Amino acid sequence: MKPLKNLFSIAIVFCLAAPSVLLAQSKEISIPHIPQSAADFTTMRNTIATTPEGGAAMVIAALMAFSQDRNLGMQCLTIALDSSNLEDGSVISGKAPARSFNYHLGRMDQKQIWPYLAFNYVKGGTVKDGYAVKNNPPFTVVTSRNKYSGTEASGKVKVFVAVDGFSPRPITLKKNKAGHWKAYELSSVWLDVAKPQAEEEEL
Repeated sequence: MKPLKNLFSIAIVFCLAAPSVLLAQSKEISIPHIPQSAADFTTMRNTIATTPEGGAAMVIAALMAFSQDRNLGMQCLTIALDSSNLEDGSVISGKAPARSFNYHLGRMDQKQIWPYLAFNYVKGGTVKDGYAVKNNPPFTVVTSRNKYSGTEASGKVKVFVAVDGFSPRPITLKKNKAGHWKAYELSSVWLDVAKPQAEEEEL
């Protein structure tokens, strides 16, 4: 009976310890600077998007491009997206984000959120200082996974990106034939972020 009791005790310890193994795995990805062109973005992508976390970081880099120029942002977003999210168009190389993105993009335009959206997803980015981190590259994107994220062997992984003031937001990545991880599902990145506090007018 004693061996059975010991076995039962071991089982309890294992069950209590197992969740800790399955907790989020944190990883930081560095983006050297705000993309200056589609070619610049592609060069970054080729180096960074070799992992699911890198693919998620490139989505944030695309949002950074929007902070500089909407057309450039559209080009970078198109490059960052999985082929299932693209359709024929004139944004870049005969492709454009699918029409399903128009709602999100239009809402960002209306809210005039592009100047600071990306930097809420950058380590150190905070509304309290007006997202001053945007002036201090390189930028760090903090990512994590959980037990439901999936495996790289499956070719599809859900990564969570840290965001100031909110719970980490998921981006699901798929690996393409070239070995780049691209955004398959990213609806959460279009959720609102805190607006920078307006500077007080001088008297």
